[in-house]
Amino acid sequence: MTKLKAFVFLAINGCNLQLSAQKHTDNYQIVLSTSNSITNVYVEKQIQSPTQTDLAKYYFWYRFDSIHHTQGSWAGKRLHGQYERFSNEKKLVETGNFHFGLKNGEWIAWHSNGAIKTITHWKKGKPYGQEQHFNEAGELTQTVIFRSGKARKTRIAKKFRPKSTPSIKNQPKTDLKKDKPKTEPVPPKTPKRSKKTDKPTQKPTDKKPSEPKPKPSQPNRG
Repeated sequence: MTKLKAFVFLAINGCNLQLSAQKHTDNYQIVLSTSNSITNVYVEKQIQSPTQTDLAKYYFWYRFDSIHHTQGSWAGKRLHGQYERFSNEKKLVETGNFHFGLKNGEWIAWHSNGAIKTITHWKKGKPYGQEQHFNEAGELTQTVIFRSGKARKTRIAKKFRPKSTPSIKNQPKTDLKKDKPKTEPVPPKTPKRSKKTDKPTQKPTDKKPSEPKPKPSQPNRG
């Protein structure tokens, strides 16, 4: 009885693994050439109608000999598998992976000189973790931290941070006495005369006061 259960369990698991492998290999490779690039990508063999979608995610799909991306849904064969894009000079531009129309895993982009430009990690159509940015010299310029598909923090490398102006606290102290401009001496103000002293005083004179003249006597009438 135990051997029979083990056989049934192995048979079921084997069948599930076979169906899973068949599902993931149900795609084919296409090569698209444009005036700017050459794209090598895998797509589904048949168009699957949208059932459960996420409006916050962008789906990549193939139709009318071109690749499209739309938010929340699709209307063609979803990209599924490895993705490679080259320039017309056959230089590698970008590589990554799609999982039923959604970006998944590690994505790398390159500068025209072959140096890495960005490294981004995706999980079912949403960026997560650290996204690193490099210049053409291969130097790390900044790092963006993603959580729940949104950029939460950006760290700029110390070498590429903008130079800030020195604050007042950091400025050297100067001798205020030396720096003060020389000013001419101000003449003293004349005191104002009070109203009591404004009236002119009478000068004393040497003239004596005149004596009163005697009145003329009247004659007696007898």
